[in-house]
Amino acid sequence: MLRIRKDQWDILVRAQVREFDDWMYDHVRAQIPTAYEALGEERVRELIRHGRERAGKYGVTGRREVCKYIDLMFVLGKDFDVDLPWAAEILRKPRDPVAKIHFLYREAKKRHNAHQL
Repeated sequence: MLRIRKDQWDILVRAQVREFDDWMYDHVRAQIPTAYEALGEERVRELIRHGRERAGKYGVTGRREVCKYIDLMFVLGKDFDVDLPWAAEILRKPRDPVAKIHFLYREAKKRHNAHQL
């Protein structure tokens, strides 16, 4: 049987996190260019790490869901999860992480469209 030591596992996890952060960085640069240009590489990478960690506190760990969480963070603000009561309420509910992000996205879109009128 193959055994992976803790130090080997930690190396694999760090590599996956680095790969996600690099992928997310490219995503932000391509999909949210105004934020990227205003903030620069170092700050964008810092916000990606912050968003990944915050999403994890709510049980949101899937690649797609963390990406959506970070996208919302760039639109709603770094600490939207505590600054916006409606977002905090959605994220605190004990539900599937995919559902959390679905409801969060839907509510953000509804509120954003209402402000455009």
